[in-house]
Amino acid sequence: MTTTAHAREREARARAVLARVEQRTGARSLVAPVGAVASPVPEPEPARPVLTDLERPPLPVPPELERLLGAGLRRGATVAVLGSTSLALALLAPASVRGSWVGVVGQPSIGLVAAAQAGVVLDRVALVPEPGPDAPGVVAALLDGMDMVLVGPRSGLTDADRRRLVARARERGSVLVSTAPWPGAGLVLGVRT
Repeated sequence: MTTTAHAREREARARAVLARVEQRTGARSLVAPVGAVASPVPEPEPARPVLTDLERPPLPVPPELERLLGAGLRRGATVAVLGSTSLALALLAPASVRGSWVGVVGQPSIGLVAAAQAGVVLDRVALVPEPGPDAPGVVAALLDGMDMVLVGPRSGLTDADRRRLVARARERGSVLVSTAPWPGAGLVLGVRT
């Protein structure tokens, strides 16, 4: 499969996941194409084999972090970003600029203006600030179609939920970013003055 075809396929899956999340949470898209007509939620795709790391290039990181992270964030990784919303947004920005879809769940303190100023492409963001009791399902659905999913402290996940979501991110090749401590995170980033 070519890179372009893979990108189109991921975009179609991301849009389908976003539609399911919007339907479950009652959220609405911030940006809709002119003349867009609501369409029914597509049927889930049949299971496909898991791609190897060689077939899934890492997600880009800001130039300031390349010295620490090398080629980028390995797909399937779990990252905890503690004490800095700006750093979390900086991780999302390069991926969204290069066409990746990103989700933000349970982080109502992230503003769209701040995200845009950090370089995040808002047309490629699914924002669910208050997921309520469906948080594990919302995060799982986003991991199915998004390249990066940021999980905030208002997601209300249990340790068992976290373990299942780490496994799902690994299987789907998505990067799971948490702004709260995450037991078992492969990478923990923080900021000190």
